[in-house]
Amino acid sequence: MFESANGPIILTAIMLGDDEKSINEKHFVLEITDRPLIMRFEDWDLAVLINACEVLIWMGLAVVVTLRPLFPPVQPTQLLNEARLRRWMALALVLFGLSDAVEIWSGAWWRPWWLLVWKAACVIAICVIGSVLYLRSRENNAHISKS
Repeated sequence: MFESANGPIILTAIMLGDDEKSINEKHFVLEITDRPLIMRFEDWDLAVLINACEVLIWMGLAVVVTLRPLFPPVQPTQLLNEARLRRWMALALVLFGLSDAVEIWSGAWWRPWWLLVWKAACVIAICVIGSVLYLRSRENNAHISKS
């Protein structure tokens, strides 16, 4: 549990159409300590579960992007040309996964404002780097087929 200097923090999730009984059941207490924010698994709702899965997916994709050049069929020239870009792509994927972990804590991808900026920067980086990697792989395949 988490403690703040002012005591426990009580959060309430209220949905449209909730009655008083269901609102009281949705109260849960968080205490803030020097450890990271951790919720008990019983307190997870569907959105939190999906975001937790997204964190794992983005981290897994970062590992795949990083390790992909180690497996055939990869040409030695591709390794040199793509290594730096793949590291940047892996970093962008890890940062995007971490933003999903922050989203679990904040409850929304647009709140606080810097989370939205963080996610937008990651999406732009992933799209740009992914496009460059794709175009370079097509270029390499064209050179290989002409040989």
